[in-house]
Amino acid sequence: MRQLYKFGSVNGRYSHFGALGWEEKDFFAAFGEMVDQFVVGTREPRLRFVRRMAAKKQGLSDAEIDEREKQGTLSPVPERVSAKNYQIMRAESDSKRRWVDGTPENTYYMYALSQLFPGAKFIHILRSPDEVAKSFMRFSNAGGAGRDFNQGEAYSAWQTYTEFAVKGERALGRERVMRVMYEDLVGEPESTLKSCFDFLDEEFSTDCLLPLREKINSSEKGVETVVVLKEDSAERKAANDYYRCALAAPPGTPDPLILEELATRFHQFADEINK
Repeated sequence: MRQLYKFGSVNGRYSHFGALGWEEKDFFAAFGEMVDQFVVGTREPRLRFVRRMAAKKQGLSDAEIDEREKQGTLSPVPERVSAKNYQIMRAESDSKRRWVDGTPENTYYMYALSQLFPGAKFIHILRSPDEVAKSFMRFSNAGGAGRDFNQGEAYSAWQTYTEFAVKGERALGRERVMRVMYEDLVGEPESTLKSCFDFLDEEFSTDCLLPLREKINSSEKGVETVVVLKEDSAERKAANDYYRCALAAPPGTPDPLILEELATRFHQFADEINK
C-alpha cells in the first residue's frame, strides 16, 4: 500500500496522486472504499460458493450440484431458512449496512484498518488469559481448527494479541474502540449488546441475542479435554500481570504518540515485505 502511494506520488504535483492533492491517508481511505465495494459487490459469487459447499456436505456429487444449480433449487432462499438462531446469508431486500470481520489477527493491524476505513469502529473483547490459554491448549477440539498450543505458547499468544489491542485502544481512543469483557457478554448479554449497539449507533433488537444460543468454533459434541495449568509458569505470570494492568486502563482519549508508534511499526512491516 505504501509502495503504491510512493509510485503514484514520486513526481510531486506532476504525479497522479500529487495532481489530486492526495496525501497518504487519502489514498488509504480510497483503497478502503474499493475493498468495501468489492465485499458488497461480490455477494452473489460468495453465496454461490456457500450453496455449493453446503450441498457437498449433504453428499451431493458435482454433477448433481450443477443440475440443481441450473434448476435454481440448489438451496433455499434466506426467507425460507428456519429453525436456526443465526444465518450465514441474508435476503437481498434485507441487506446489511455494515460488514463485520472478527479475526484475532486484526489486533495487529488496527492502525492500518483505521486508515483504510476512517469510519470503522473496533470492539475489543477482553478475556482472562487463563481462560484463553485453556482454549488454545485444546484448540484441536474446535472442529479441527488447528493444533493444541502448549502452555507457554498459549499465554504468549494471548499477551501478544492483547498488547496490540490495548495499544489500539490507546491510539484511537474510546470514540473508535470499545472494550467488552467476555464475562459480561456471557453473563449479561442483553445489556452488553445494547452497549455495543449504542457505540455503533445502531438500533438494538432482541433478535440479536439469538446467535448467542449457538456454539461455533467450540469443542465437538462429546469431546472435552481437561486442561491443568502449571502454577509456576513465567508466561502465565507475565500474562496475568499484564491483564491486571489492562483492566486498570480502559480506552480513553486518543494518544497521538501511541498512534505514531503503531504507524511506524506498520510501515516498517510493510517495507520489509516489499524488499
